[in-house]
Amino acid sequence: MNSKVTIKEFEPAHYKDYVQLFNLVYPDIAMTVDEMVELDEKRDSRCKFGRFVAVLDDRIIGWGQYTQYMYKFDPHKFYLSGAVLEEFYRQGIGAKLYNIVIDALKQSNPRLLDSHVRDDRVHGISFLEKRGFCEYMREGVSILDPAKFDFTPYKQFEGKLSAQGIEIKTLRELKVDPNRNRKIYDLDWQIALDVPHSENSTQLDFNKYVSDILETPARLQDGYFVAVHGDEYVGLCSFTHHKADNSVYHGATGVRRDYRRRGIALCLKVRSIQHAKKMGYSLVKTDNEVNNRPMLAINERLGYIRDRDWIFFKKIMEVS
Repeated sequence: MNSKVTIKEFEPAHYKDYVQLFNLVYPDIAMTVDEMVELDEKRDSRCKFGRFVAVLDDRIIGWGQYTQYMYKFDPHKFYLSGAVLEEFYRQGIGAKLYNIVIDALKQSNPRLLDSHVRDDRVHGISFLEKRGFCEYMREGVSILDPAKFDFTPYKQFEGKLSAQGIEIKTLRELKVDPNRNRKIYDLDWQIALDVPHSENSTQLDFNKYVSDILETPARLQDGYFVAVHGDEYVGLCSFTHHKADNSVYHGATGVRRDYRRRGIALCLKVRSIQHAKKMGYSLVKTDNEVNNRPMLAINERLGYIRDRDWIFFKKIMEVS
């Protein structure tokens, strides 16, 4: 490794350079500094976290990180991420960051490591495979330009739902329902359990869910749609706004099992695209596990274009 490169623990002063590098690696979810700070500050207290940066002449040229996710919490499972600027490849910087992360984790007795790399990042894929990581899943990212979307073929669909007593309302419109948050919380969990590879999902504490999911500034109150039948919530589709490129990212889109095959998911998606067009968002982005054909079929029908795949890797650690 270049002797002028130093590895440091992350400090608040590093945010600007770190976010710039993060956005190069994760362009699908590009973030502003303020959004990253908020994300870090809202990290669940149960979840262990550490971030290290490689610095050359006061410039961040790489980072390595471990964390745990509150919605897939396991005290011995950790998610690793990191990157090095391409011009500094093959200088041992990534290896040094990785080793420091692994050393920092030893006291936590890690049993499973998880990471993911975009499919065009050949160097990153090779880096993980050389360290014993194996692919276990792929998610495809799809994008759509809302300004070019033709709503004509879908004008009658919502009317068909209305005839069944099913209405689509926004999170803001449902504020009058005193049980709104609890109903969404329960429905979201039902939908989460049907997502591929959801066997290790962890349901969040209700209050944490409300503060960090429903009421976060990035959650669009008029861009969160719920299918309602009487007093029951039967489907949902949400947006998260990314200010860095003025795009919106679909969160979970799902429908309760006993209400499927009625066109509810399609109508929820169309309403969300309509909102994105009205608000002038640059792109609508979504991701799906590549074998989730029902949702992929809806996206293809609506004209989403497949962009890149993310490859998910895992490594089972030796138990000490």
